[in-house]
Amino acid sequence: MKKRWQTLADYSRQTAIFDQAVLRNSKIAVIGAGNTADFFLLYAAGLGIGNVILFNAGSEGFLKKDYSLISRINSDTQLETVNSGFEPAFIGKVDAIADFTDDKISKKAALDCCARRNARLFVSASPLESFCNPSILSSLLWRPSIENSPLPFSSGLKAAIVLDEIRKALLPLPGDELISGKLYFSLASKRRFFEKPSVLEMLNEPVFTPKTERALVIGAGGIGTYVALNLALLGIPMEIYDGDKVEPTNLNRQVFYYDSIGKNKAKALKEKLEALVNANIKANSFNFDEKQWKKTDYSAVFSCVDSWQARKIINAYALKNNLPLIDAGVGPFTARLDICNKNACLECRRGKIDEKKSEGVFAGALGLPSHGSEGGCASLQESNVVMCNAFIGAMAAAEFYAMQLSRENSGKQLLYFSKKSLKEKVWLLETEKQCNAGCECSCHRRKNA
Repeated sequence: MKKRWQTLADYSRQTAIFDQAVLRNSKIAVIGAGNTADFFLLYAAGLGIGNVILFNAGSEGFLKKDYSLISRINSDTQLETVNSGFEPAFIGKVDAIADFTDDKISKKAALDCCARRNARLFVSASPLESFCNPSILSSLLWRPSIENSPLPFSSGLKAAIVLDEIRKALLPLPGDELISGKLYFSLASKRRFFEKPSVLEMLNEPVFTPKTERALVIGAGGIGTYVALNLALLGIPMEIYDGDKVEPTNLNRQVFYYDSIGKNKAKALKEKLEALVNANIKANSFNFDEKQWKKTDYSAVFSCVDSWQARKIINAYALKNNLPLIDAGVGPFTARLDICNKNACLECRRGKIDEKKSEGVFAGALGLPSHGSEGGCASLQESNVVMCNAFIGAMAAAEFYAMQLSRENSGKQLLYFSKKSLKEKVWLLETEKQCNAGCECSCHRRKNA
């Protein structure tokens, strides 16, 4: 009997909110290769989309056209590839179409096909043009931070948003708001995401070449997986710490661990990324603590952990060594990124945290405003899907890139609401320091010691 890959994701962290059978029985057509399509395929396999047909019109992405990885990630996902441009005759019945090309002819053909086949969503992700047909629901225009440059985080962000919108169309949930209009992204803008750009915000960014940059990534779970992937694609060497082992419930969002159940996460991620994109990674199969504080040759610290106690240790390390800290957290349909410059204290910013609360709840333990919160429903506390993890992982890498170009948004907090419309999907907030002279945060305790 043929050996079956151990790739069927344990969807127990999704079935509390999703009817997984709907996703498994869905079919999506993807037009265009390159990094955006490759990210999208990884995310779709994690989400559990059952049928995908890929039209290879475009440049080669980081998967190097070895799409066998998708079936290894999730044997539920059946991927068919067509080595030509979009051909409607090949797709039969289709539930959604995503076009990642800048080809006007391809977009027009996809739009016409969508209307004829009654597909539920047409998403056009391109720096050039977007077609919008109200009867089909939505369109999305994307402007990368560097015109015609395949920056990995831009592709990763785009793919995550597109799959979020397709999920809403295939499997609508209470509170979902489909997008309508155009969405732009640019590191030239302090807003990062916007619907109506100014001329200055659409300026091209200079490209930096990594020389001495080195990242410290603490946590190789749902967020750390995508932070590390995006940094590796940027050519950034990194050191990863994680003492956890891969569990079946991780596979729906930590897509590289398909054959690594029981193995250490940091070592498994190093193995996969070095094979996939020739990454430069040092993996530590134990958790980061004060014993590692002597190591200081990093350009930034990424906090990708799921407990406030771990965050406090990481925050104290960054403060002691005068390093910028990028801290991320997610909920089922939400994500948060705190961008702390050197000498900025995360504890001061976030105030008192109740460590007994689940980090999976968006408001409360993550220290976010109640707007857009999923509430305190116990059934959602452990719910977790791939798109928010992927989005915030790519955004963390984007902010690291911005730091190298002196375009950082330090002192800001970025919030992502996957269920919201364009006007409320991404918020970039000024953060307030909540401490005073009697604050019990780590930095004040050190000063007063």
